[in-house]
Amino acid sequence: QDKLWHDSFVLTAVEMRKHAEEAKGCFIKAGQVMSTMVGVLPDEITSELMSLTDHLPVSTPEEVFRMIRKDLGHAPRDVFSSFDLEPVASASIA
Repeated sequence: QDKLWHDSFVLTAVEMRKHAEEAKGCFIKAGQVMSTMVGVLPDEITSELMSLTDHLPVSTPEEVFRMIRKDLGHAPRDVFSSFDLEPVASASIA
C-alpha cells in the first residue's frame, strides 16, 4: 500500500513540475511555493518541485525580445542602449 502511494505521488509530482515548466510564469511560482510546504504535502511532491527553484529552462533571446515588445510596446533596441545576450543572473518575480 505504501509503495502504491509513493509511486502515485512521484508520478504526480513529475507531471506537476513538467506542466509548470511548460506553462511558465505563475505556474512556476506556484510550484516554488508548494516546494516549501514540507510536512503539508507529501515529500515526493515537495522534493520534485524543489527543482523549480533553481533548475529552470533558460528563455531564448527571441522570447525575451518578444516579451519586451509586448510589455513595453517597443523593440528592445528602441528602449535599451545595449542588450547583452549572455545572462548575468536570473531572478523570479514573486
